[in-house]
Amino acid sequence: MMSITARTWRVQLVFLGWLLLAVLLDGTVLPWFSPDMWGFPWMVAPHLTLVFTVWWAAHHGTVPGLVAGLAVGLLKDFLYGVMLGPSAVAFGLAGLLAGFFNRLMQPGLTILLLLTAVGDLLYQTVLLAVYRLFATVTAAWDWVLLVRVLPTLLANVVGAAAVYPFWRRSLQWAESGEGGRNP
Repeated sequence: MMSITARTWRVQLVFLGWLLLAVLLDGTVLPWFSPDMWGFPWMVAPHLTLVFTVWWAAHHGTVPGLVAGLAVGLLKDFLYGVMLGPSAVAFGLAGLLAGFFNRLMQPGLTILLLLTAVGDLLYQTVLLAVYRLFATVTAAWDWVLLVRVLPTLLANVVGAAAVYPFWRRSLQWAESGEGGRNP
């Protein structure tokens, strides 16, 4: 039987805190930084929730990654989506894929950014396919790729790299209980 220590609880709470912050920022503040809000032709959708879901999965494995992806995706669909389910499926797949790498290697910055890019690409592809299938989205694939997918992918990977030091520091604090400081 697995015992849950205070350290484990602190790590879980740090992940949950970052995830709740990401859910809040994805729907309120971050859309204002999209280039299309300022008259540019590119559209950038913030996927900070996907970033933290992928990072959770990379640290905890396939099943927790799948469950977290489904739960966070369903929450995102419920709060911000047009349909209930597409984000849950895409987040679940991204979490499952990222969780698979937990067995292969210790996730560092490079691996986490690569998993973020792959997860974001998977998420956007699944959403586009579902919206094309069930909704009246008629935009050409090449236009969507150049104007929406690639700018969003680049912005989310850069955003993930910017957030990583703060996230890592908070995990060190949770694991050590001393804020990650050296004595």
